[in-house]
Amino acid sequence: MTFKKIPRGKGRAPKHVLPKETISKNHLLEQLQIASKRIESLKQLDSKSHFKHPLFGHLNLKESQKFLYIHTEHHLKIIRDIIR
Repeated sequence: MTFKKIPRGKGRAPKHVLPKETISKNHLLEQLQIASKRIESLKQLDSKSHFKHPLFGHLNLKESQKFLYIHTEHHLKIIRDIIR
């Protein structure tokens, strides 16, 4: 979190977040809509809210938002590499 970067190839996604089948374009678009709504709902949370991350421990709301930004950028970089 200090470097605002997640190194590639250093960690593995937990099994419970891996898709069980091939992901369709429609399913992906659906998931993006859900994620957008949930990100918007962060604005409604109390500033004392927290998220328990398996590696970083308890993150307050501000830290959670920072992590979400870093994590999203990590995945977008991977997507950009695949497109190239």
